[in-house]
Amino acid sequence: MTEKSYSGNLFFLLLACILILGAFIFIKTTPSGIGLVSDSVNYINGARSIAEGKGYYRESGGGTIKPITNFPPLYSILLSVPILFGAGGIQAAWAFSLIFYLLNITMIAILVRAVTKNGWLGLAGSLLFCASKPFLYFQVFAMSEPLFFFCTLMAFYLLWLGFQTDSWVRWLLCGVFCGAAFLTRYVGVVSLAVAVGILLFLPPARVRRMKAIGWVLLGSVPLMMSWLIRNLIVSGNVTNREAYFHPLSGEEIHTGIMIFWRWIYPERYQNVTTPVSWMRLGIILIGIAGVLFLAGTFLLSVRKKDISNEVRMIWAFVLYLFVYLAVIFITITFLDWSVNIEERILFPCLMVMLLTLLTLIGMFLRKKKIFPIIGLLAVYGFLLITSSQDLIQFIPRFGEVGYGWAWQGWEDSPAMNLIKEMPADTVIYSNQPEAVSLIAGRGAYALLDPIDPSTGLKRPGYDETMATIRNQVIQGEAVLVFFGINSWVEKDQENWITRLCEGLPYIYQDQSEWVVGKKEILK
Repeated sequence: MTEKSYSGNLFFLLLACILILGAFIFIKTTPSGIGLVSDSVNYINGARSIAEGKGYYRESGGGTIKPITNFPPLYSILLSVPILFGAGGIQAAWAFSLIFYLLNITMIAILVRAVTKNGWLGLAGSLLFCASKPFLYFQVFAMSEPLFFFCTLMAFYLLWLGFQTDSWVRWLLCGVFCGAAFLTRYVGVVSLAVAVGILLFLPPARVRRMKAIGWVLLGSVPLMMSWLIRNLIVSGNVTNREAYFHPLSGEEIHTGIMIFWRWIYPERYQNVTTPVSWMRLGIILIGIAGVLFLAGTFLLSVRKKDISNEVRMIWAFVLYLFVYLAVIFITITFLDWSVNIEERILFPCLMVMLLTLLTLIGMFLRKKKIFPIIGLLAVYGFLLITSSQDLIQFIPRFGEVGYGWAWQGWEDSPAMNLIKEMPADTVIYSNQPEAVSLIAGRGAYALLDPIDPSTGLKRPGYDETMATIRNQVIQGEAVLVFFGINSWVEKDQENWITRLCEGLPYIYQDQSEWVVGKKEILK
């Protein structure tokens, strides 16, 4: 056995150990099932609709069937396969989340190993992500994130392979995974922008730039356009979003900055009065200095006629970071004000930042730059320690009772049991229509507050709509169902819910649930 084959076998053996650890962590985190939120229901219901041969649709209130356009279809398409063969949607989501969680850990190891030509760094990368609470957190929900991460990592890997060998197959596949990322989350268009941008401005000398871009576009654009055209045909809108100008507030910008800061320096270490905390702060400052040094190096390197493929990949990661943030900014400012600046939205930035860190370490190791190596390794060690500490605290909290609608209390809900007793033609309005759909298997209309979160403006015809809903309840044609009402209505204070329900009969009422309507409707 040659030394190369031995090191390769050792790499995959150790990677298998990390994957076993990852599987243990995932299973330990989800004894109560996969996390379920509103988006989860849309994906699962969309998958059920596809499995039934109805297309990518959902059931709204009164049995109304509506096309799903604001969520791309790829995740639901994958879920539909096991559902078609009799599996439950929630169980299928759990299995896919586990599979893609392990695939993502694997791809991180393979990508870092390939770019840095260092198997140990690849393993260090997979271990860091395996120990990362945010990385795990966004993969233990029935959400599209695990698939999105995989498509993004594959696009990066195929971009790297194309740099090594100018093969039309690799460029085409790179485009396919860029398109797949878009069909998973619309922000996946960033992968295509990065691939085209790097090939346009920083292609290796031996790569036929325009042909490579052509193959990437051929692999991605037909996938993207076919879906957008479908949306336009079935709904008259390509993404279920309308153009409005609503700039980011100072509070939202501050929230985003603090998310990045907490990734670097967790809150529990922000008391810098002890020697240990000062040491940790010093590690962070060293890491920042290393990054600034590298930024200067990059500015000098682009002036050269040719640069290493390793540097090209670092530029690809950095470009992804800035383009991703730009797309999020444009989306919130001009298209969808309801998008919140939160950790989930920004996590892909953390992913590429960690990939950049690992690639930097590899580059400086080869060049034997001692001080940058020490600084960057210190940052890695700090992140590994803090991430694992967060993970240890997170696992029992998440797995104790389940998250979102995986919580057992939903099955025991008096309001949910009443819904199950209602005639099939009963019109249901709820502040949690997704929960009604998932738990009770009934379509429901959403009860909305007067302000549209997408525009920040009052909804057109809102008062007339509320008057119609009240009349339906009075006539015994509809019910209003509120869950978690104590968090929606403060005691003895008026808001849009109390105004809507004023003077209407109640079927059931306690501190957390209201069922508003005529009791005769249950007969």
